[in-house]
Amino acid sequence: MKKIFKGILTVLGLLVLMIGILLAYWYVRPNRAQVNPDVVIDSWAITNNDLHNSNTDMIEWQDAFYLSFVSSPYHFGNDESVMHVTRSFDQGKTWEQVATYNPPGEDIRDPKFAIIGERLFLYALKNTSFV
Repeated sequence: MKKIFKGILTVLGLLVLMIGILLAYWYVRPNRAQVNPDVVIDSWAITNNDLHNSNTDMIEWQDAFYLSFVSSPYHFGNDESVMHVTRSFDQGKTWEQVATYNPPGEDIRDPKFAIIGERLFLYALKNTSFV
């Protein structure tokens, strides 16, 4: 009985170790996203900061495009995320930084623009847990 119990514990330990390694890799893996060249008519980089840039929203307002995105070292769950708001007056060819937001100790994401009346608003979510 001790041998069976020891064997089960060994298998479970290896399984937990393998899952831990996979989760660790998933958490720190580099961004290798690519765009299929067959579907691209024209493209250019808006930012090249070697961070994980995601959680985007874009809107056209008062003769300009506004783009918001979150940059962080990892995709999920860190307090180094920074929300950027950029603006383009030339159909997206060049962008200028309008604002950044980095609440201390918080992970923010999912920015959404809204035009209410004559004002442009930006809403975002605090990410407080993995779930």
